[in-house]
Amino acid sequence: MSKKFKIIIGIVLGVLVLLGVGIIILINTKWYKETLIRSDLRNMVTEFYTLYYNDNNSDNKGKDFMSSHKDSGLNISLKDMKIYLESRNTNKDYNYKRLEKCNPETTTIFMYPKEPFKVDSVDFKFELDCK
Repeated sequence: MSKKFKIIIGIVLGVLVLLGVGIIILINTKWYKETLIRSDLRNMVTEFYTLYYNDNNSDNKGKDFMSSHKDSGLNISLKDMKIYLESRNTNKDYNYKRLEKCNPETTTIFMYPKEPFKVDSVDFKFELDCK
């Protein structure tokens, strides 16, 4: 092999090693971990809110109930949300492994119903207390 070819291979391997190290660093960052946790929480909260909305929608009172919470929102801890979902036997497989890093008492989900107050018209905010 020529000297030029060996240099090119060395440069390519060096770039690949740096790229691999960069990916490992990114995966271990707090931002990346919080992004995964927020994604898991969003899935759980969507299921929770759907069930909660339907439970409070007897005689079409769900719209009135949700509109009364549009400013103050509905707040629930991770612990209470898990209990509620487990009591409903939703059989959804949420990644509780990642959520185990969060304090279930102080990790809070805020749900803000919005017009037209249907089951899918809600905004979520999270207050995370995770390691």
